[in-house]
Amino acid sequence: MTEDDLRAWILADKDFMALLQIVEAQQLPDAWVAAGCLRNFIWNKLAYGTGFDKTTDIDLVFFDANRSYQDSLENEKNLK
Repeated sequence: MTEDDLRAWILADKDFMALLQIVEAQQLPDAWVAAGCLRNFIWNKLAYGTGFDKTTDIDLVFFDANRSYQDSLENEKNLK
């Protein structure tokens, strides 16, 4: 598997792309989808031929000095 293969898999997976669009829509200045999400995606693709499983946990790591912890919790509720 190459980087180009991975890129093509992600671009072709509507659920993974939806996740990335949701993260982008949050307009966080510094954010990452944690590596476990990508690892699970690759595992599912190679082992089962499926891809992203939107029913699994997705960890989003971010830093925004202008956002309080309470604001972050409220934002999380809105994503569910």
